[in-house]
Amino acid sequence: MAVKAVDASALSLDSVFRDRLDDVAREQYLANQASDLARARKIRKSLLSDVRAIGAGAGRIVYPLPVNTYDGGAYERYVVKFARPNDRYDWDGRDQNQRETTLWRNNDHTSLIPVVSADPRGYWIVMPRGESVRREAREITQWIEGIPEELASNLFETDLSPKNVVRLDDQLRLCDYGVPPRGHSSPDSSSWRGEEERRVRLARSGRYLSTVLPQFESQSSSPLFPSYHVSGTSSVEARCCGVRTLQIG
Repeated sequence: MAVKAVDASALSLDSVFRDRLDDVAREQYLANQASDLARARKIRKSLLSDVRAIGAGAGRIVYPLPVNTYDGGAYERYVVKFARPNDRYDWDGRDQNQRETTLWRNNDHTSLIPVVSADPRGYWIVMPRGESVRREAREITQWIEGIPEELASNLFETDLSPKNVVRLDDQLRLCDYGVPPRGHSSPDSSSWRGEEERRVRLARSGRYLSTVLPQFESQSSSPLFPSYHVSGTSSVEARCCGVRTLQIG
């Protein structure tokens, strides 16, 4: 597979905006940790007053990055992923952000949406915003099965899913690949690979996909991605980089 074609340093965030982003991302995380969701939304809005959230998952909430906040960059549109606490698992959005940053930097594959800017603490990352490929289920399945083993072995089973695939640069890519392994082992850890080897084989053999694909295809009349319910908000209908309309309560 071809090596990544973009330089992650090509995008430069405005220095004032980045300083505020550092503070806002941490403060909204702490507000979420205190279960004050209204305050968390207000804090994010203080930085991104003219945009609305476009996606949410277990540990993160995603906003479009305003064009006046950065210079350069190889793409027209970007998103910022804010980390949130996650009481259901032993990882949260900071772990996901840090893991995606590490995987992107360590794997020269166009299979991944690039991480073009990141907070070392994991409170936020910036990625290009891909296009939905909802109506291409069979093509997506074949593409997932063809991800090189050296990369697939570092991805958790649930990330190898059609719902995480978007199109960027006319290529299919994973836009959500940050679920950490058990115990937070390094992606290069032999113990992690041994623990997850069976899961990866199942995913890549199609047995996992065969359970996901019928649901995926049954929703193919919808142009984008499935709904996520986020406690304290309305039903969120979006994905990280390929996006539907989202209503935040």
